[in-house]
Amino acid sequence: MIFLEKTSENKNIETYDNIINNISNDAEKTLKNSYRKIMQEVSKRYFNEIFKNQINNLYHRESTASLELEIKNKKMNIDFKNNECIKFEEEFDIINNIYYMDNPFILDKINGTENKYSLIDKKLIASLTKDYTENMYENIFSAVKNNDIMKNLEKLLKNITIGEIIKNNGVYYLKEDNIDIVFENLSAGLKSFIIIKMLLSNTSLKENDILILDEPEIHLHPKWQLIYAELIVLLNKYLNLIVIITSHSPYFVDAINRYAKLHEINNNTNFYLSELEKDNKNTIISNVNENIDLIYKKMYEPIEILNNMKYDEDIE
Repeated sequence: MIFLEKTSENKNIETYDNIINNISNDAEKTLKNSYRKIMQEVSKRYFNEIFKNQINNLYHRESTASLELEIKNKKMNIDFKNNECIKFEEEFDIINNIYYMDNPFILDKINGTENKYSLIDKKLIASLTKDYTENMYENIFSAVKNNDIMKNLEKLLKNITIGEIIKNNGVYYLKEDNIDIVFENLSAGLKSFIIIKMLLSNTSLKENDILILDEPEIHLHPKWQLIYAELIVLLNKYLNLIVIITSHSPYFVDAINRYAKLHEINNNTNFYLSELEKDNKNTIISNVNENIDLIYKKMYEPIEILNNMKYDEDIE
């Protein structure tokens, strides 16, 4: 048997390796802790801006507000207490864009010079006005795909006569019949469609992005509600978008339901009912895929009240 003992020099090298490993491990722990604290601060600032310093339940101020997002069995957890982010844990990174739309009049702000916009407004305006010519190769594959999608949507969009969107001297117009119409003078309903068209045309809206629509039917003619619903369904089908919609319109909900079946994406479509608890201080959101009539029943209650009033009037 041959046994070679380490020299003192080798022992020193081993010692140095241990020191470096220990420093590396300490640095990694410090960086992880620092990153977590940074993300807690970012989350606090962002959510306080969005909710105007009212993140936590106003009726239970001392309670903890918890957000949990799960994608493919991986989770992201964020907790808030007293409007402070007290926990930020993530098992994945969100690499896709999220667009929140609650007001088609955002288009009126594109041509303005005012700077008093919310974070959501600033993000959407930047996405709407993005100029791909600044980088010819940016999102080139998404551009090709979006162009094909726009061709598929042309027949649908012709029903609302969306012309060409142009920019002249820094001002955006809609060109129809050789007439340039400034965005501010367009109807609210037309603006809703133009926002989608612009996001697609400049490739801001890409595959797997998230689109949040807050009561999109409000500014739409009943016939246009159907067209908009089909447009959203087709975007989900072609771009695999995650679309979250809040609505108080039975017509719009029914349109989403029927077009989802027509275009064979109903297996990807879920319906939820939001209700207040008895104390009217907490909200419960339940999946009602198996009984979507619960949504229609809630929405038709005001119509029943009017029908009963009409019945009473006829009796009198």
